[in-house]
Amino acid sequence: MIKKLIPISVILALAMTVGLVGLANAAWNSVQFTANTPTGVEDLIITSGSNVDTIVIGTSTITVTLASGSNITFTSANGNIMKLDHPIATNVCNAGGDSFLTIPHSAAYPTVILRLAGTTCSVAVVPTITSVVITNSTTVTVTFSKDIDYLTDAAAFKAAVVSFGGTGIDSSSISGNVLTLTFASALTGIKDDSKLVLPAQIRDADDVTKIITAVTAVTNQVVTDLATINQLYDFVFVIQTGQNFVSVPYNVTTTLANSYVDPSPTSITIFTILDSAGGGTFSGVLSSAVFEPLDGYYINSTGSTDVYLRLKKTAAASQSLSFERTFSAVGWHIIGVASNNVSNSLGNAVANLGDAAVLSSLAGTASLISPYYDRVVDIAVGLSDDDNIGGGAAADSTYDSTDAVYKALLDDDFIVTKVKAEIDLATKGIEFNHGEAYFIYITLAPAKYIGEKVNTGNLTL
Repeated sequence: MIKKLIPISVILALAMTVGLVGLANAAWNSVQFTANTPTGVEDLIITSGSNVDTIVIGTSTITVTLASGSNITFTSANGNIMKLDHPIATNVCNAGGDSFLTIPHSAAYPTVILRLAGTTCSVAVVPTITSVVITNSTTVTVTFSKDIDYLTDAAAFKAAVVSFGGTGIDSSSISGNVLTLTFASALTGIKDDSKLVLPAQIRDADDVTKIITAVTAVTNQVVTDLATINQLYDFVFVIQTGQNFVSVPYNVTTTLANSYVDPSPTSITIFTILDSAGGGTFSGVLSSAVFEPLDGYYINSTGSTDVYLRLKKTAAASQSLSFERTFSAVGWHIIGVASNNVSNSLGNAVANLGDAAVLSSLAGTASLISPYYDRVVDIAVGLSDDDNIGGGAAADSTYDSTDAVYKALLDDDFIVTKVKAEIDLATKGIEFNHGEAYFIYITLAPAKYIGEKVNTGNLTL
């Protein structure tokens, strides 16, 4: 194809004839520009040496079609940032604040449309992270303050190592200002202070010089959205300032130290009563220990910040059908239960046994064995009417479904004490729930306490 060499004087004369600045609202075929030529779209100028098959210049857009080997360069002294409708070229901001965009021929996209992004190099800023949302156990979406793109491509982004709670990504994608990360395995161990670490492989979609790095942007993003974090766990407690009492209904995967976030200046101390101690003597629990089923725990928190204690159960194969502990000392002990509302879940199979079923291994028999306990104290936050069967009360109000957490703070108004005779009755009792803790007075030792596991309540094991 023969190019038409159009001198700048002719182009400007034509533009002025129709009363326009530059080439605005004009269309040209087979053009080679022999001098810098204003377009009339803001301050954009076509540089000398550019050549196109066709160029159509509208009020705010420029459409060009290029043949093999041809290209066109636009410059802006004011640093206007230019965008294309196809990803074949990127605006470049120079140190002096001006900008340029060179469009090469692309077999895939021979025709492209250029428009202004509405911002300039002088005011363009590095995109920042505005939110991090855990959409499911392996997917996280990161929203930025403006449109983004890979610095190179998705493969280079993955190779640069993206981590979240120690888990690496399997793949990623970008749509506008949203980065979607798919992780290679389930995100476990994510807590309030967990950080999403992004490498310097993401940039402003409109400006290749604006790269998201640890120096210029927030790449270590703290996640604080409780609902999305908590869905990764099987059991979550809100440890509030003061005295909290909790228990776990199954084997868990991590140590106490890794189960909760301890933001300064909050201080967390965990205690329990050892089976061999009795008498209500509390002992501190080592941070390297793991929460045990059937044990109750007293957690004292000082400071003004809530602490979220999150637990994940071990594999199903490691969950016993029953858990046991043996009290070797007479006196007060603190216990948990292995399932939620176990007496209700037994239903017609053991009609009217009520909460006595939870403590059946400690009940003894009237004719042969004296009972191993004589009273139980419910210290959970809950309803004042704590009778279970026949009492007409709902379950203790410890579970917050909005954030999928349990409130563990002690409330003196709802402390309920029942003697064994009351617990044995169908219309009285302690409303046993998983997650809660109870004091029990052991009268004979050794006494074996068995917590039978059932699939009920908020847990399915």
